[in-house]
Amino acid sequence: MNPKVNLFLVHTEYHLLISNAIILNLYSDRGHYKNIVVFDYSSKRLTNDYFYPAIPATFLAVDLSQKDLSGITQKLLNFNPDRFFFFQEISILDQYLLERLYKKGTTTCLVQDGLKPYVVTKKKHELLSALKDTLFTYLQLCDRGLCLKKFKIFNWYRYGHVASIMEVWLTHPGAFYNPKKKNIYQIPEIAEKDVVSKLAVFFKFESKNDFPNSLNVVFYINQPFKNASHIKTEIQFLQQVRNKFPDKDLIIKIHPLTPQTTIALYSEINNVHIIKKKIPAELYILSLKNSVVLSGWSTSLLTYNPTCNYFYMYKIFEPDKILKQLAPANPTDYITEVACADEITFPDYT
Repeated sequence: MNPKVNLFLVHTEYHLLISNAIILNLYSDRGHYKNIVVFDYSSKRLTNDYFYPAIPATFLAVDLSQKDLSGITQKLLNFNPDRFFFFQEISILDQYLLERLYKKGTTTCLVQDGLKPYVVTKKKHELLSALKDTLFTYLQLCDRGLCLKKFKIFNWYRYGHVASIMEVWLTHPGAFYNPKKKNIYQIPEIAEKDVVSKLAVFFKFESKNDFPNSLNVVFYINQPFKNASHIKTEIQFLQQVRNKFPDKDLIIKIHPLTPQTTIALYSEINNVHIIKKKIPAELYILSLKNSVVLSGWSTSLLTYNPTCNYFYMYKIFEPDKILKQLAPANPTDYITEVACADEITFPDYT
């Protein structure tokens, strides 16, 4: 009996982390499964410096920056996967492979990327926007050598609603609105000791060297804001947190797409430690003890460490065009949403 083929298409370090966790928890038997993980080595989010033997999979590095993607897509289609796992339903390559593989009988699986499955959509003229996005998508596909023959409307404002998506994989299935009756699957836990140890080996994460101070700290996971007002508000808020906890280290895990100008502003905060490594924030979070985990609305906070207190601080930002259309969501029962630094507290362990 030939092993079943699982094809994973990843664009970010989070995608890579979750793909590896799915493989380790569900598809680690090489006799029954052949796992192929395809990642973009030209991306600013990923490197080509991983310890591949830690994961029972074949890793294929491709260059998605090239204009004509027809050669790459044909190579991936030739794998004839039984299951196709992808994360970005608005990505040109993901869209094309989704439609082609669905027609070939592959089980297509959309895996959670960010808080998109849980956000509240407030989009005005949604149908008009969907039509515009569909036209733009088809033009982009043809421009990259990936024309689809059949026309269909892509409504990216309703997560997982595209007919060719058969399964949706989530960290919090109960919080997902599912009017299309998709098959819903739970993303396996990454915090299980054997799994997280293998993930750490894969990403070459050594807590003693990469994260020596993980006790009683404020661990902030930033996001690459473009809005100058948001950046100013963020810096002011972090300074307030710094003032409230003067004896605690403030550690900022930098998003790979953060502008250097913003990093420079972070550096001006007193007693701040900045982490720039392209290692998933989730591995740092699981190494913390008796600490505060803080972010605007990062998905990383969906990784639970029971020794820490978690906070989303998106309420401090004045709603811009995006925030007015897509309200951030909190699918957990352990993340507290705060509007000021005074609401942040450390765990009470005595």
